[in-house]
Amino acid sequence: MNPTTVPTTAGPTELWAVRHGQSVANAAFDQAEVDGRAETDLKGSDENVELSPVGETQAAALGRRLAAMPDGRRPQVVFCSPYIRARRTLNLALEAAAGSGWAPPTCVDPRLHDREMGRLEMLTPAAIAQQFSEERAQKIRIGDLDFRPPGGESLLDVAGRLRRFWIDVRARPETQVLVVGHDSTVLLLRMIIGDLSGSQVQALIAENPVRNASITHWSRSAKAWQLIHYNCVDHLIDAGQSARQSARQSAGPPAATPQFPLTPGSPPPPGRSGPHEGEPPPGASQRGFLHAEINPSADPDGACDRARCRDRGRPRFHARHAAP
Repeated sequence: MNPTTVPTTAGPTELWAVRHGQSVANAAFDQAEVDGRAETDLKGSDENVELSPVGETQAAALGRRLAAMPDGRRPQVVFCSPYIRARRTLNLALEAAAGSGWAPPTCVDPRLHDREMGRLEMLTPAAIAQQFSEERAQKIRIGDLDFRPPGGESLLDVAGRLRRFWIDVRARPETQVLVVGHDSTVLLLRMIIGDLSGSQVQALIAENPVRNASITHWSRSAKAWQLIHYNCVDHLIDAGQSARQSARQSAGPPAATPQFPLTPGSPPPPGRSGPHEGEPPPGASQRGFLHAEINPSADPDGACDRARCRDRGRPRFHARHAAP
């Protein structure tokens, strides 16, 4: 058994992992793809990428969702990536939660930074295909988990530092912990906590990409950690995203996300009941949409009708680190 999944009786019993809101790089990469361009106007380093206006709105919606959790169920401590887009997401979430009584201590942990892409940093998939064709072929051949960009990290490298982080978190005295990071953070924490195989991780990369400002939640019983839900974005439905941005970001319309509580047994947000069905709006990507994964046994009120919310395609992994 993986040592990170051994049942324990001390330490946290609830863990939430959140990806930062949409960044200007996320938006620029999407626009370049729509325009058929390989280049963007992005300058500077990846660690200094800011949130887009949509990302700021998403961060505020995230804060309101966390603040709406029942007393005693909110995160008691927050660990955050040092990258600006993650820190800005956390700060805006805390500002939106002001007045709710939720103001947890925060800690910036360098082990939570995004995957380092080396010479491929800030390049679109199209630019990588043009400038680094050999590396792109290698990545396709061996898979994204093992592929290490020149001067960068493989996803397994990232998992190595996240394993050390997870071991330290499990020794914390707090019972509820929130992590604010990147898509690689959420994906690889799921791999570590759930002891997923490489093929299972590759399937998640291909079929259920981690969305901006999404929430993934685990709960620990006396036996072991259990995934409650993965990639939840129901709190973003009213976050003011445009139809195209929302559709592209989640590979489908925002209404395709099932509605379910953030914590077991809590009611869904007012005015929202059950899953939705819909087609992408005019002009939006037709690649298909996926809903968040949910564990019906752990969160029965949130079980969605997968026949209605079925996969209608294979959306690409909307993440800088998935390129090429």
